[in-house]
Amino acid sequence: EAYEAIRSADHCEEWLTKDFQRLFSSYAKHSACLPGAILENVVCMTRWVFHGHVAGVLNTAEMLVKILTLAGTCLEDSKWPFTVDDVQYNFAKLALNWEDLDVGCKGLNRLGQKLPRDSPCPDEVSPELLLRVIWSPSPLMSRSGKEALGSKGFPASSSSDLSDSGSLGSSSSSSSGSSSDIRDRVTPGCTADFQRACIVNGGIVLPPDQAAVAAATHPSQLPSFMEAKAAATARVDGSRRWTVLGTCTEVGRSTEEVMIAGSEDDLEAVCEASPPAEDDVVGYVLNLPETSYNIWHNFHWLIPAVERVRDPSLGLGDAPQDRIQLILRYEKHEFSEYEWAEQKGGSAAALFTEQERRVKAATVLSRQQQELDAWTARQWPLLKLISSYPPQLIQTVKLRRFTKLLWGHNEMRADRELLHPRASTPTSTQLFRQALWSTARAELNHHVDSIWGPKDGPSRMPRLVLIQRALADKRGFENLEELAATSLDSLQYSNEVAWQVFLDLERRTILQQAAIFASSDVMVAAVGAAMAWMVVMEPGSQVLEWLPRHVPPSLYRCSELWNEDPIGMFGGLGRLSGVHHVCLRSEAEPLTAKERAKRWRGTKSTVTDAYWRKTNLLVDPPKFHRWVADALRRVKRFSSKFNPSTHQSGG
Repeated sequence: EAYEAIRSADHCEEWLTKDFQRLFSSYAKHSACLPGAILENVVCMTRWVFHGHVAGVLNTAEMLVKILTLAGTCLEDSKWPFTVDDVQYNFAKLALNWEDLDVGCKGLNRLGQKLPRDSPCPDEVSPELLLRVIWSPSPLMSRSGKEALGSKGFPASSSSDLSDSGSLGSSSSSSSGSSSDIRDRVTPGCTADFQRACIVNGGIVLPPDQAAVAAATHPSQLPSFMEAKAAATARVDGSRRWTVLGTCTEVGRSTEEVMIAGSEDDLEAVCEASPPAEDDVVGYVLNLPETSYNIWHNFHWLIPAVERVRDPSLGLGDAPQDRIQLILRYEKHEFSEYEWAEQKGGSAAALFTEQERRVKAATVLSRQQQELDAWTARQWPLLKLISSYPPQLIQTVKLRRFTKLLWGHNEMRADRELLHPRASTPTSTQLFRQALWSTARAELNHHVDSIWGPKDGPSRMPRLVLIQRALADKRGFENLEELAATSLDSLQYSNEVAWQVFLDLERRTILQQAAIFASSDVMVAAVGAAMAWMVVMEPGSQVLEWLPRHVPPSLYRCSELWNEDPIGMFGGLGRLSGVHHVCLRSEAEPLTAKERAKRWRGTKSTVTDAYWRKTNLLVDPPKFHRWVADALRRVKRFSSKFNPSTHQSGG
């Protein structure tokens, strides 16, 4: 497969004729995390090594290092087949060995001039040299506990070549000795439990003995984006100190500035006007990136937050939501070039008086409160799993003490496998399902009966729901009647399935939506946020995700195999939910091997390609029937509803 990917990478030639800055700009604008960009450059670099094209090798290696500047912590925190150290290590290998690759001294720089060199021109590239320069893992120790230099599978000559150069260390022992410091970086924490904290005018104030707890939310060696924040907030006000709390969100990591009182007396002085702490009430501060109605986004913080308050170590009892006051840190980011100039000390400072700034801040806060109120009304059935009280904006909390104040939640990412121990797992989703049923069982059962009728038990047929979007909104099934007539009706006639189509999902209440999916065994839907409801389906359930026709493989990974897209938007949720998932293309024929090999070629996509979400689906009926029938067979095999001997979490 690797060889086919390299052989089909004809776009590499086109790259050499383009402005590399423009390519890099495309990555910077359109990518949040860059494993695909790195991989397609590794493919091109390998292709140039095979072809002996030294300029292509060096240019692509340079692009790889540039891409690292966009990666943030996503490479280090996640389970990708390469790390930051791997990219830097392979760049160093090529920087040291490129002259031996330049057969006939044909290498030219971007100005068409021959590359200067200190050694004679080689006549050929030896197999030994190829083995030395081909992509390989860095010998620096990884967090997964792999052995360092000399491990099986690492080129034995790589470390010695680097050491002999005097550039990267003098011996394998010294390199190995420092490798754990480099690779075993501490992942920033996502949560903290504070004792005797208070909130004053929207700011968190901690007692001096809680400084170490705050520090645990970020590593001793801060990533650059957090380091800058810490430096900006390292102010001194008498004996008081300022630090930052790290928090994990679906859109990345962020920080919150907090004050640490200089002493117990100082803490009392700051918090003196606040009423005494209510021993039974626990404050829970959550970072809310957006008040989204998109359920896929909301589950990324709801699920780990529910898991957090139900942690037995907190000692909150069987109904923790009755003791939690949810406090949301929500700021809808707005940008003003005048405010930016003011922060930089520019002349625009005079444009706003102190009174005008206060009015503007009050207006923004009022609008955010209105947005939060409307959002809370819609999401209340899910918010009740965390707290029985309406949430508060932290900016509106003037003075309040807490005997215990919780901060943050574990990191949940459907689109990547996280390495650090603070990541959500299938157990997190299981706890969420249990909390949902324990809190709203009566209402959920009422909705289930209204959907399917009061029939349940071991003899019932598997239930299938098909979600149909309005064709005007796009990503609807154009030939739904044909699909129903040729597949679903015949399967129901033979007592293999009970099925329903839902045309109005977005107009139903949150609990009605939850009941639809929680009572179903098979979900059929076009790619869209509604598919996130798979998290309430029982383990062993089956989900068929359909794409429109002609979606470029580089824009959306769709393997057409069960559980083969575990870091996709919905394949990842299946991985975290114990639900079996398959992504399917509407075309009758699967992708060819050559088309699959091009799935990493993101830079070859056009603007028009990106509009595939604005098209409806014309699904091949025989293909639809095959996959639905297969899903029904799998339900009877994997779901404990139909196979009591099954106790699995999906996979």
